[in-house]
Amino acid sequence: LSGIDATSLRVAYMASSLCAAAALLATIVGVRETLPREARVRFRLRRSNPLGFVRLFRKGRTLCLLATILALQARATQNSARNSRLRAILGARISRRAICRRSAPSAQGLHDGEGDMWQVFSADVRGWGVAQNAKYGAAIGVATTVGGLITGRSVRLLGNRLHTLAWTLSTALSNLMFMSPSTRVAMGSVVFAGAEDCMQAAANARLVQAGSALGMRKGQLAADYGNLLACVRVAGLYLFGKLCAVGMKAGVPQLPYVICMGLQLLAAALIFLIPSTEWLDSGGPDEDDE
Repeated sequence: LSGIDATSLRVAYMASSLCAAAALLATIVGVRETLPREARVRFRLRRSNPLGFVRLFRKGRTLCLLATILALQARATQNSARNSRLRAILGARISRRAICRRSAPSAQGLHDGEGDMWQVFSADVRGWGVAQNAKYGAAIGVATTVGGLITGRSVRLLGNRLHTLAWTLSTALSNLMFMSPSTRVAMGSVVFAGAEDCMQAAANARLVQAGSALGMRKGQLAADYGNLLACVRVAGLYLFGKLCAVGMKAGVPQLPYVICMGLQLLAAALIFLIPSTEWLDSGGPDEDDE
């Protein structure tokens, strides 16, 4: 790393730490535990199963398809821009050699590798510099924030099935546009990238309702879902680095983005395998009635 404003970076991380501490305090003070004390069980590490999400694929066709759709959606790659948003906004000058090392399939953290790869791709394909990367990273931040704010209205307006389909296709389109050598087209992908953060909202809600109908506890469903996403993201991070290395060596730097776009299209196709009646809300307490 070179040219980083250490004071700005320190202030940013301090602000993030304070926000996390405030959230923890608010949870301790203002959130009531919903599980009765007599129903709680002691945590035992030996009972923890790192592949516990597999049960989601064994509980019937609908639950299996929903879990598959959510897993495919988890590989939307423009989160690479979100992971690098802080560095882009602060104008961090990251050497391409350092980025490529961190993007290789060696041991890498969740926010490394893929998180910086979009800058290398943009520099190679479009000749972007720090200023353009900063504008793109900041625009992604605005777009995903707006996307989160309109998610509830989108679900109510379109319904669970159409919302999931439209927002998944929007994510695929954002990947397609980001691959373009045209700066205007790539910048235009920001509009569609706003769907990435919340395209899983309706499918996740349906997963909980479908699992509950089969007798699964909501806590177990939440744990299995989180376990699934964690495994997919860790494995996907390794594969993304592999694809980047292969693509650049073969002269096709777009390869990882093409693959990830294809995964979103596959997720969209699987939506049609679930009957429309299975996408209807059951009217349970998990609905967003606001």
